[in-house]
Amino acid sequence: MITDIFFKSQENGLFFYGKLCDEIGMRVIFGEANEKLVLTFIGERILILWDCLKPFMEKKRMQNPISDYQKYFEIFSSTVQQ
Repeated sequence: MITDIFFKSQENGLFFYGKLCDEIGMRVIFGEANEKLVLTFIGERILILWDCLKPFMEKKRMQNPISDYQKYFEIFSSTVQQ
């Protein structure tokens, strides 16, 4: 029972950070945020977050194959890698 609460809270935390990064990525991709400014503040961190959250994202995509779950996060992190 306590482990269920732990894993649920952990998943909520992963969701929060994933959603935040997806939102930032979307804003940059659609030109609502200055890419150079965003990269100055969080450039390398976005790669670290992507590496940490990628298994969670893949699991969510497997659960719903139609969904492009967190696609802006993935696109933005691949842009940072270049």
